Amino acid sequence: MDADETFSVIIVEDDPVTASVVKRMIETKFSARVVKAGDCSAGRTVLSENPCDIVILDYQLPDGDGLSLMEEITSSDDHPAVIMVTGRGSEYVASRALKMGASSYLLKDKDLTTTLAEAVAKALAEVTSRRTNVAHELERQRLLSIFESIDEPAYVTDPETYEILYANGAMRKVFGEVIGQKCYKAMEGRDSPCPFCNNDKILGENTGRTFIEDFQNHLNQRWYHCIDKAIEWPDGRLVCYEIAVDITERKLAEEKLLALNRELDGYAHAVSHDLRSPLASIMAANKTLQYMLKNPVPEDVGTSIDELIEIIDRNLEVSRALIEDLLVLAESGQVPREVQDVDVDAVVNRTLDERAEAIQKRGVNMDVDDDLGQVFANQTHVYQLFSNLIANAIKHNDSKNPVVKVSHLGDDENGGHRYLVRDNGSGIPPEAFDQIFVPFFKGKTGETGIGLAIVNKIVGVYGGTIKAYNDRGACFEFTLMDAA
Repeated sequence: MDADETFSVIIVEDDPVTASVVKRMIETKFSARVVKAGDCSAGRTVLSENPCDIVILDYQLPDGDGLSLMEEITSSDDHPAVIMVTGRGSEYVASRALKMGASSYLLKDKDLTTTLAEAVAKALAEVTSRRTNVAHELERQRLLSIFESIDEPAYVTDPETYEILYANGAMRKVFGEVIGQKCYKAMEGRDSPCPFCNNDKILGENTGRTFIEDFQNHLNQRWYHCIDKAIEWPDGRLVCYEIAVDITERKLAEEKLLALNRELDGYAHAVSHDLRSPLASIMAANKTLQYMLKNPVPEDVGTSIDELIEIIDRNLEVSRALIEDLLVLAESGQVPREVQDVDVDAVVNRTLDERAEAIQKRGVNMDVDDDLGQVFANQTHVYQLFSNLIANAIKHNDSKNPVVKVSHLGDDENGGHRYLVRDNGSGIPPEAFDQIFVPFFKGKTGETGIGLAIVNKIVGVYGGTIKAYNDRGACFEFTLMDAA
């Protein structure tokens, strides 16, 4: 409330002359509505009927002292300011009045109009400030109640310090106690703000804009769609309110769709390119044979019938092998009909026996855990899984002293069996990570194959996950759940 705005004053004064002088001064100096009362009883009545901003209260009244009435007035939170005026004051009365909440304590002397004008201005500022704070708190509570009603995690941050000022129930349930933490630390595990958190965007020209970012939380490893907007808090400062919508399922679906698209690309390439080439050779050789059988062929022609037959045989074998690979890949993704407790040690030992010649030829040192545990699964699936991974590690390990390690990492909290197959070679090229499980992907040797694609499909059949990474060599870490 500004000083020139209309406000209301109640004067509780038993001296009509003093009351009139005070009333005239206030009405002249301030835009105010002034009501007079001659004693405590009348003052109570006027106060009950006329909510006011300031009460000018005489200490000595006919039906009681002003301190008692002031105690009643100041008992509520949103009470008017009280200016105590007395003709016979004392330090004791002044002390009591100020302790009870009086805005000012004045003596009735020749300077009363001047000191009272100053006291009214001071009291008006106090009332305005108190009522503004109350309004701010009510608005803050209203906003917080809105936040609490939101089902998704929602929080308020200081755009200058990035500290979380408030978190709703959904936020606390998912992320724990985050108030006081830096938002980028709590949500993304960063030690410094990311570009998205740039407070220039919030405090600068783009104050009214909404910012959107998808990020993965470092604690629960779930993806969130974060909607961030600057709003004016009730106390006038700018804050950011953010809502984090869980989009993990959408992200997983998108990743699965991308993987399927990559797989389809692999199939399409195999059919359109790898299969087309041998078929073209077969067709060309076949036409040449037909021509040679119908027409005399000079003896000096370089191509003989035997050579053409060899071309047809060779390309038929390439085509057959490719089609077999496609069928194996398709079958590896099917839910198995027969499952049993599979001894992983026996499966790995069988694989090592079958690869013994390659292991010896390349001088590979096999480091296998003593107990690889059991998996309730299809025997062929488990064999294909470990056989392909071990063969891949032996074949692509380019270390001078190659080592292939097969480890059982124990079970996770969901009962998944965790394994790791790794080598000590130069690792997987960074550009290959997105394509390494795609059928017929051409690796750094230029060869294509389906081994890792089969591995990926089998892991998926058993509700598991697999990841490839480099750690002083190529690593394939995967989890298998027991078959239902």
